[in-house]
Amino acid sequence: MDSEMKAICSELAKSIQRESNLELVVSRLQEHIVNLQVQSERSSECSSDSGYSSETVSEYDQRRDDIERIQRECGVEKARIRLELVAKLQDERSRREALEQQVEKLASKRHQKWSTPTVSLEDKDCLENLQSTCADLGRRLSEEKQSNSNFQYLLLALQNDLQEICNERDNYKNEVIPQLRAKLESLEAEEHSCISRKAQLQERVHYLFRRSPNQYRLHLPRSSNVGLTSWAPPKDLSAVPKDEDVKGVLYAGEELAAQLHDVEVQRDALHRALKSLLDTQEFQRRESQRRIEHLESARQQLLLVATRGTKKEIPRRLNCFTMTRRGSIPTS
Repeated sequence: MDSEMKAICSELAKSIQRESNLELVVSRLQEHIVNLQVQSERSSECSSDSGYSSETVSEYDQRRDDIERIQRECGVEKARIRLELVAKLQDERSRREALEQQVEKLASKRHQKWSTPTVSLEDKDCLENLQSTCADLGRRLSEEKQSNSNFQYLLLALQNDLQEICNERDNYKNEVIPQLRAKLESLEAEEHSCISRKAQLQERVHYLFRRSPNQYRLHLPRSSNVGLTSWAPPKDLSAVPKDEDVKGVLYAGEELAAQLHDVEVQRDALHRALKSLLDTQEFQRRESQRRIEHLESARQQLLLVATRGTKKEIPRRLNCFTMTRRGSIPTS
């Protein structure tokens, strides 16, 4: 309807422009006629004086006939244009009235449709479907938000655990392992010192054995761990020491045997402690590696679940994660 009205307005504007152009042409022709009349009057006056009045009168009549003919043609054209404009105006008025009636009918139908409270069954079904769809979409949106928050919490917890494990690994690497190595080196140094002391004690025992073999043989079972060989009594009895020397030698031998036994016990204890520390370190390393691998696999599974968008595995992943955190705590 708007396009038709615009077309009508453009046609009216064009017709008005044509009418104004025709009026301008008519006014110019009228001015030209007036000028011709003035010139004819002047020429008639001059011809009357000069003797050419008959020729000017005939020429004036011919021009006047032309002017009248042009005026009649302009009048006819003007009347025809007015008739066309009136016909177009009547047509446009009738079309406008028809369009106004159609608009009124549509407005009345719209008013009746929206004013009546009754709704058709199809509209009710469509409205119910839309409401259920909106409710379902809202519920799914809330579930997606909840699952997203849960996955973010799980991912943050996994990152924290992984950071703790990395810190623990760095601690083992930077502090515990160097301490154990230093302790191992100190134990090895103590072992070497114990071996040297044992050799010195064995040499001293051999020396005492050579000095008093008769008396030392009586007390030999008390220090049987020394590992001495059997001996034979000396042939020269003058080399046998006195009672005081024998008592001192026996006391020194017993003391050396006790010291040697203590050194061996200490060495065995140090070996056991070192072995226990190495076993503990290896166990903690394997446990940390197992925890890291388990957490990495759980993280990958959670990331896969997050990309697929499944929500049913969230409680199971939460339980698995809590069980993993509880079961992966190392016992002291």
